[in-house]
Amino acid sequence: MDFFMAKFSKHVALYQKTSYSEITASLWLSLRLQLLAAFIISFIALMAVIGNFGDFPFKLGTPGLVGLALSYASPIVSLLSSFLTSFTETEKEMVSVERVLQYIDIPQEEQCGSVSPHLDWPSHGQIEFEHVTLRYKPSLPAALNNLSFKINAGMQVGVVGRTGAGKSSMINALFRLTPICNGRILIDNLNVAEVAVRELRQSFAVVPQSPFLFEGSLRDNLDPSGGTSEEKIWEILEKVHIRTLIESAGGLDIQVKESSVTFSIGQCQLICLARALLKSSKVKLVN
Repeated sequence: MDFFMAKFSKHVALYQKTSYSEITASLWLSLRLQLLAAFIISFIALMAVIGNFGDFPFKLGTPGLVGLALSYASPIVSLLSSFLTSFTETEKEMVSVERVLQYIDIPQEEQCGSVSPHLDWPSHGQIEFEHVTLRYKPSLPAALNNLSFKINAGMQVGVVGRTGAGKSSMINALFRLTPICNGRILIDNLNVAEVAVRELRQSFAVVPQSPFLFEGSLRDNLDPSGGTSEEKIWEILEKVHIRTLIESAGGLDIQVKESSVTFSIGQCQLICLARALLKSSKVKLVN
């Protein structure tokens, strides 16, 4: 608790420093603009008085011209403030444009593959990591360092480790969410790096660490392809012990909000688990 309070206080102090700097700069600018406007008005009034005596080269002529000059000089503060505000907003918008350009320059995933697997791939579900090394950035230490193991078909394997040990990194490497540096990953003796990304990810079923539901009906969330019968869906919901909740909520046609306000986090995880079980895949991953 003390750690979070110290971190919170640090962020609040940083915010107050930046806010104080912004307020100080705004007051400084406002004072300078007001002094500039006062100087211009005073100069016009002084020239109007001095110009009526002798052969002074600068004259405003009639009192009407003096009044016109003063009326144009009075709103100079608001005009300069509007100009500076517009300039600042334009600079902020240009930062947004730069951010969009950075997103455009992000390298795209390679969609094509050199090998086209069979329609029933993976038919057994054998997973093999051979000397796999994964880094999220070249400057960071390896999340997976020369990792090798083999999971035979039909086995249920749990990977246990502390936070940051590389459990989620194994799934990222398997789904090619992050490219590996060395080694290879084989599924039924087929290198996943040679399979198209779309075909690869469609061949597996996964329950993510943070459950995600799409906005739409619950039926579409459980069976996006629409190829599963209603009896099969209810059977899977019974297996994950959430059928009673779905029936009381209105059935499979209830609308789910993307913000997941319809169900709790635990219920969303059970729905994601049911979605993974409905998918006929030999490889199922639960993070």
